Amino acid sequence: FDVIKSFSLDEKICQQYQALNSHAEGLRYRFSVFQAAIDMLVQAFSYSMHFVVLALGVYLVIKGKTTIGSFIAAMEIMKYISRPIENITYLIGSFKSVELINQKIMAILKEAQH
Repeated sequence: FDVIKSFSLDEKICQQYQALNSHAEGLRYRFSVFQAAIDMLVQAFSYSMHFVVLALGVYLVIKGKTTIGSFIAAMEIMKYISRPIENITYLIGSFKSVELINQKIMAILKEAQH
């Protein structure tokens, strides 16, 4: 900081920092909105799968094609299938965000070396 102050660049550096920080916060906000939209779509798809299985199971029980026990077993199996799929989509989104951050850090480091 002494070098910056000795050349009277502290205001210019502050302005650059604020501009870059505002840009980074804007990008983080946009990513959060995008991630929330993806999470919402995954949840909606998961719930729709449960409702389809529920409707089909109730229909089959009413028609006498299956028993209530089989219906409950199918619902439980559906839970064990859909939850890992939801978790995988969340993890993929997290990996993508870390990849973008890594690329930005590497670009900044390359600029600093030149």
